[in-house]
Amino acid sequence: MINLVSEIDLNSYNSLNDIYCNKDYISLYLEDDDEIFTFNYTQNENLFFNISIKKKIEHINNVKVNDGFFDLESAYGYGGFYANTNDTSFIQEALCKYREKCLDEKIIAEFFRFNVFNDFAALHKDKFDMCRYDRDTIYIDLDKTYNEIYNSYKTNLRRNIKKANQNDLKFHKLEEKEKYADKFFELYTKTMLKNEADKFYFFSIEYFKRILSFKETLLYAVSHEDKIINMVILLSSDDKIYYHLGATDPNFYNLNTNHFIFDNIVKSYVNSKKILYLGGGTNGSKDDPLFRFKQQFSNDLKPFYICGNVYNRDIYKKYNEIWLNQSKQDCERFLKYRMEIK
Repeated sequence: MINLVSEIDLNSYNSLNDIYCNKDYISLYLEDDDEIFTFNYTQNENLFFNISIKKKIEHINNVKVNDGFFDLESAYGYGGFYANTNDTSFIQEALCKYREKCLDEKIIAEFFRFNVFNDFAALHKDKFDMCRYDRDTIYIDLDKTYNEIYNSYKTNLRRNIKKANQNDLKFHKLEEKEKYADKFFELYTKTMLKNEADKFYFFSIEYFKRILSFKETLLYAVSHEDKIINMVILLSSDDKIYYHLGATDPNFYNLNTNHFIFDNIVKSYVNSKKILYLGGGTNGSKDDPLFRFKQQFSNDLKPFYICGNVYNRDIYKKYNEIWLNQSKQDCERFLKYRMEIK
């Protein structure tokens, strides 16, 4: 029996209990007329699923377009096609139905950021017009004793944790999370400004109020002399804890608070969760400072894939040509017509 439906009981499929499949989480990233796009296809016990953000295409840099077309993009974090089987004929049939739905809804293309714990991209590279290993990401295996994990830390990390423990730092789990939205926003914005981060990484105070209201969200902090100087937002999903966002008061960088807070988070979840996922760096370089910091905690790596599919080649080509006529310089980026030309 084949079933093409808009809603199914996702609780039957463990991987789809993940926070990144949660509509409340994805709604954090909706802008203007964006919509949440979902697709479910089942055949007996086999399931194919995707959830993404559907965006109107109304301008290409300075050129307005009124053709009524859309594209799809994974929310901030992770997404991507999920299937609970590698049955080639089922997956091919599901993808055909998926393409039909995209064409019916005037969706011309889609960009995916694949969840590193979902191996669909690695196993089915031929199902994408673009499928690229982007970078390594780091996780900590929590199914060990704390001493085993601590002894696997890099020497510099253990030394910095010892120094931090001499700095009168206190570790806190903040239960009334929403009360701290203003503080997190303040620290996070300072951190992004100091790091000269791209505007993609900045969020509004409303964003923090909403995400801190989720039951899956965990908020931890470090204080020094009764002042909060470091905060971390984690997202809990079944047996995993995802590091989401962190912030440190730039005036206290010398106290090694990041080493201190993550070590204490490890202590908190050893043997109660299986994985603490730290993510990757700001780029794919092995020398990226953020990647090197995270790698002090673990050598366990997961590859991160980005992928893309084109559903309407004529319009996709037309929009890229409009972009290129303004840019005068081509690039390899998927959905490049979305890029602002400076």
